[in-house]
Amino acid sequence: MRKSKGTAWLAAMVGLGPWAAGAHDAIPFVRGERDAIVVSVGVEGRGPFPFLLDTGTAVTRVDAELAGEMALPRIGDTEVVTLAGRQRVGRYRASRLALGPHVMEAVDVLAGPTVPLPDVGVPIRGVLGQSALARISYGIDYRRRRVVFSRPSGDRLVRVPLAWREGRPAAVVRDGDARALALVLDTGLDAPVLFERRGRPLPYPDVRGLRYAASTSAGRADLRAVSVPSLELGALRLRGLTAAVVDDVAAGGREEDGLLPARLFASVFLDREASVMVMEAR
Repeated sequence: MRKSKGTAWLAAMVGLGPWAAGAHDAIPFVRGERDAIVVSVGVEGRGPFPFLLDTGTAVTRVDAELAGEMALPRIGDTEVVTLAGRQRVGRYRASRLALGPHVMEAVDVLAGPTVPLPDVGVPIRGVLGQSALARISYGIDYRRRRVVFSRPSGDRLVRVPLAWREGRPAAVVRDGDARALALVLDTGLDAPVLFERRGRPLPYPDVRGLRYAASTSAGRADLRAVSVPSLELGALRLRGLTAAVVDDVAAGGREEDGLLPARLFASVFLDREASVMVMEAR
């Protein structure tokens, strides 16, 4: 399995590198463990390198070795808040990152310890987050395993306003009791995550015997599970969901109400110019 995954990644990387002819509308991605999305990214005009595409993180990361290879200038340090705690890492400046037809200039990146990354047969060299992705319009087509750069069309698509929470794309959804929740779209999740505010317990019943484990660069956290009967995004309804619960204080006092896995949809497109999120039901 490891060899076949590596072969698939290398074929995709050679066939459609980030500046290859024909890469204007879409580039392939490789699905790793836990449905992670791995894409080709150019760094400082070199590569391409395997990067995890993570819509739910505000920062872009590179491994410390790649930062050294590219001679990225260090511009300071920063504290990162994760579901499992806080950590302090170095901040660097990449003059050029390339994804498909897009070249993003002067992107701040972090270099330091990273989360356990999915297995695709080759080492993943970084995590592409919203410090780069928020500059472009792009979509994730799970059926065809590709990242797309042109606006989708079709009768099965649902459009909702694209909101932003701490630099990350979010949709305002409603649960079965019409409560509004701002949920950040996250390609790195298996299940929804909800933040529980101090003094405002979530109104959903616990799922007995089920716990979630969150692994981040700051450590691991054991999370309880709750049952969410439904979530509505415009005309699209997601039913019978199980969500992990994070104490909002432990999570750092997030602006959003939780995180929504992108894998719940057949495709999703983030249209920065029109400020809409376009979803297709599975």
